[in-house]
Amino acid sequence: MFQGSLVVCLTVYLLFTNCDLIMINLTDEPLSSVHAHFDHTEGLLSAAILTHVDHYYIEPSHRHFSPSHSFHMISYRGSDIKYNLTG
Repeated sequence: MFQGSLVVCLTVYLLFTNCDLIMINLTDEPLSSVHAHFDHTEGLLSAAILTHVDHYYIEPSHRHFSPSHSFHMISYRGSDIKYNLTG
């Protein structure tokens, strides 16, 4: 179904009221799953989108960059992560 890189366009209108965690599937990907968490204190979303092609992550940028930047969120593919396995 997918060739090359996958562009995930996810438009979800969710109302996080009493539930901070939601798990859904992408409609075009029956074996996919989306795990999302909304942090009410910061007003930021963290999500993992799992497909048969790759895993995609959406996180607050302050987890990876210093506080002085102009963007609030980052997204990246799991296959782009470089692990340091030297201990």
